[in-house]
Amino acid sequence: MSMLEFNNVNIGDKIHSTINHVITQEMINQWAVLANDFNPLHIDLEFAKHTKFGSTVAHGSFTVTYLLEMMVEWLGMQWLNGGQLTDVKYTAPVKPGDKISPQGQIVDKKIIDGKNIIECEVWLENQAEEKVIISKATAQL
Repeated sequence: MSMLEFNNVNIGDKIHSTINHVITQEMINQWAVLANDFNPLHIDLEFAKHTKFGSTVAHGSFTVTYLLEMMVEWLGMQWLNGGQLTDVKYTAPVKPGDKISPQGQIVDKKIIDGKNIIECEVWLENQAEEKVIISKATAQL
């Protein structure tokens, strides 16, 4: 993977991602074990049917990992060496059967204390192109 160069990126450039996942109940159940979060909203279909969502929903901490995956795919070590997600907003539930894909674009680039910084808006979309998570991402190039 070649390093992205500050002078070769522009405000408005899209983050190109090949990531697409269909969320399954099994994936949600596995995350519940990893996170030690067994809230019935995530793992108990009978309970979840009677909530405003009408179904189980994925943990926010699980779904946000796909934004991180996109940033690693795009920037590699440049992301792993201090990239940050900030201002994460969960705007819609992710349910079993949803097909999700991360997206993003550069919204600013600047030099701060001699460091080349890019700021991006990143989001996770479902199959209806509804943004289910919106966040900011900052990395040094």
